[in-house]
Amino acid sequence: MVGLVRIVLVVGLCLCIGFGCKGGGGTTGAQGDDYGARLCNASNLHEVSAELRALLSGTFERVRSRLGPLRYRAKIGFSFAADEDRLAVDSELTVESDAAGTTHVQSVAGDQQVEVFWTASDFYVRSGLGRLRKKPIREISLVPWSNLAFSGLREALEVFYPRLSLAPAPRPQLVGGREALVYQLQVTQGLGAGEAEHGLGHGQKKAGAAPSTPVAVPPRWRELASPLSITGELVVDKAECLVLAAEFRGKVKILDREVRPTQLSIDYSGGISDIGTVAEIVLGESVPEVERYRPPRQPLSFFASELGEIEARDASAK
Repeated sequence: MVGLVRIVLVVGLCLCIGFGCKGGGGTTGAQGDDYGARLCNASNLHEVSAELRALLSGTFERVRSRLGPLRYRAKIGFSFAADEDRLAVDSELTVESDAAGTTHVQSVAGDQQVEVFWTASDFYVRSGLGRLRKKPIREISLVPWSNLAFSGLREALEVFYPRLSLAPAPRPQLVGGREALVYQLQVTQGLGAGEAEHGLGHGQKKAGAAPSTPVAVPPRWRELASPLSITGELVVDKAECLVLAAEFRGKVKILDREVRPTQLSIDYSGGISDIGTVAEIVLGESVPEVERYRPPRQPLSFFASELGEIEARDASAK
């Protein structure tokens, strides 16, 4: 179950409450930003698959540095189905940064909620409905917090590799006053896509069927995933080659068994808003992080009795 919750929160930020997030999936940090900036060209994403991957590899830091203060919100739903059994997890994610550089990240998935803030000098975290706790920023690695939440789109679309592609002839559109290109998502050479779109799919109930029970998530489900279909669109900033918004629904067959394999449905809706106009982020009342008492270290305590006898012999010899 811990594995399932991760891919949804990965996108979410319960940070260690993850759901199948690929440890090395995607390029992050400065190296990832350079890679995306070098390869990405908004006008021919449908022609070069490497450019699509470069587009999706962008980090929140890169987007923030190009566009300025902004807000990112997304809703992501994952649903595993096998026969009449079903397991679904939905999450809502928010990442926002104001002109002063204060950043706020929030992830809500089921009854799990994590909220963090940071400024130039301090870091604040709230779990569930608890109090906001303050920690010195030098004790915290900040990059994973914003990037994990911001990587939800990449994590969801990676399931459809290597068949994921963009339809040619994107339509132009203005988004928040910026020129953008709207691409239609598609799965190429998909097998069984017709089954996914028509007729009774796995997890859909027959008339009079018994209530569904939780399904076990197949081990290594990412490696066993075979894309069936995807419908939706990707909105790309034309000048900066950054994803401004995305909305899609896709289905994947997990080849965990020969007969009636598990099927995964993914729903994503999210994007960037309030570019350059995010209001000042105000932190509520906080309390200092509770520090546990750490007793003095005594590396040779296990040798104390023998050490005393040695010291006594050395003293008598003198």
